[in-house]
Amino acid sequence: VSRKTARPNRKYSEDYLQWGFYYIESDTQQQPVCVICNEVLSNQCMKPSLLQRHFITKQKDHNRKPLSFFVRSKDEFLKQQTVFRKTSVPDKYLQASYVLSLLAAKQNKPHTVVEKLVLPSAIEVVSIMFDDKIASVLKSISCSDNTVQRRIKDISEDLIQQVVEKIIAAKEFSMQLDESTDISGEAQLVVFVRVPDSENIIEHILLCRPLPERTTGEEIFKHIDDFFREHDILWLWCISICSDGAAAMTGRTTGFIARARQQNNSIVSSHCILHRHALASKRMSEILHETLNDAVKIINYIKSHSLNARLFRQLCQEISSDHKTLLFHTEVRWLSRGKVLMRIFELLCRLGYLADVFKKLNKLNVSLHNERCRRYKGNTESYYQPSEEAPFGILTEFWSQVRKEHDELGAKAITALLPFGWTYLCEKAFSSMTSIKTKPRNCLYLEYDLVVSVSTLSPRIQELMAKKVHISH
Repeated sequence: VSRKTARPNRKYSEDYLQWGFYYIESDTQQQPVCVICNEVLSNQCMKPSLLQRHFITKQKDHNRKPLSFFVRSKDEFLKQQTVFRKTSVPDKYLQASYVLSLLAAKQNKPHTVVEKLVLPSAIEVVSIMFDDKIASVLKSISCSDNTVQRRIKDISEDLIQQVVEKIIAAKEFSMQLDESTDISGEAQLVVFVRVPDSENIIEHILLCRPLPERTTGEEIFKHIDDFFREHDILWLWCISICSDGAAAMTGRTTGFIARARQQNNSIVSSHCILHRHALASKRMSEILHETLNDAVKIINYIKSHSLNARLFRQLCQEISSDHKTLLFHTEVRWLSRGKVLMRIFELLCRLGYLADVFKKLNKLNVSLHNERCRRYKGNTESYYQPSEEAPFGILTEFWSQVRKEHDELGAKAITALLPFGWTYLCEKAFSSMTSIKTKPRNCLYLEYDLVVSVSTLSPRIQELMAKKVHISH
């Protein structure tokens, strides 16, 4: 049977029926199916002894029945075959396989979770709520590790194709991009785009590609340019590029933005506001810098030992504090440092009788106030420009509606609101990356799982099913 034409098909055979089985056929393999409970056994169970064992263990009441008990007339069988095809049961199995794979990818779970946990759980629940015969139908859903991987790949390619179609229809977009290293030491490039849609400006992931060698601007440009050529996307449609400001991105001659401007010299570049926060924090006042260092020492002392952490938690409970733990700060985000200091300050307010232990309490409070007042003044002015403020969602939705009645005016407004203000989507994707590609899964090809995990679009499962010519088991 040809692999391209093989489809699951019920067969009528007295050789099988004498043991109480018919069989389905796909991918040149035959799998026995119990006449009583419709359970599908593996191809390895084709031996009469293994078929009989099924009846001995699970169908005791029907064991050793005569052939006449199982035999059906050929006309009746063919009639059931016709009904079977009309009900499109294989399509239901295929759709269920796609949906289960999509759920696993959305939750950043290993591919084996469907076969080892999700499907067995569903079978048990259906068996309890209904009966074993209905539950046994679920066993025909394809959900092996390799099958789930193929389903996720199909869904990922469909999601990317939807984004490409939106870009080609709009003929304008902005992008944000960044690269980070995963658990296996491989550099991963992630690109998101903002594209005008009929109702709003929508943000989508465009690609995730490993950088096998260097992470230079030329290498990054090559990967993105190859993707554009493959999908017929023009650089002339690119309005702006938002990056982290690294040399590989902003270098004058070989940086990614410089290479992109060789294709379209009207591209506007912007420096991610999150990374500008980090640069601004490097030039904080000496008194606040000293306060932050003291706070870090306190946090490290408490959180570096589990006993200290437990004692601190107990102390917080005794004083009825709203917080039970301290926070670590993230180096790239200035605002997280403020949250760290505020958490310590709030705990110190509850621990008034220990204030003398922390000699710089007043200094901390004054420093926070002063630094907050001058964050957008003085030495931080070089990092912030009013023209590069991040657009607000309500504006994009409003002008998308205006564009329907006043196309030229709305189009100009949408173009002005299209650029990204920060690379927050890339940072969010890298957080998902750490959940998807872990030590036990360090050989995983990340692209397909990450795209499905962070995408905001719904896959066109019916179209994917139509492209399939057979079902694997």
